Amino acid sequence: MKHSMRLLLFVLAGVTTVAATACGGQTREIFLDTLVVGVTTASNPEDVGGVSETYLIKITEGVEHYVYLGTPDGNIAGLWNANANDFIIQTNPQTESRTATHTFSEGGFLKVFVRSEDSDIPSPFRFKIWTP
Repeated sequence: MKHSMRLLLFVLAGVTTVAATACGGQTREIFLDTLVVGVTTASNPEDVGGVSETYLIKITEGVEHYVYLGTPDGNIAGLWNANANDFIIQTNPQTESRTATHTFSEGGFLKVFVRSEDSDIPSPFRFKIWTP
């Protein structure tokens, strides 16, 4: 029992470390129901204005997903869907976090950007996408 608990703790620590690491301009694959915590640090050539972090996530077409986005400093504009060229969720200047539902028109791997406002300020964020 002790051995399996230790193993579980090491696995959870590894998952947390991966999810909390900023991308630095690279695309990182994440999984549904994973809380991603980071800081926007690099501009993405596909992003216009501001700075962004890029993630790849596998989603299901036609299924309602919950999307959570938090921005402690209020400098995050939203979570951008590269395939649809539109926001999945945008932040609200009056609140630190927001949760919404979104049904994707395409399934498979989706490239998303955490986009900051037009500035060079590194901004902390956290987001999560999951199905009910």
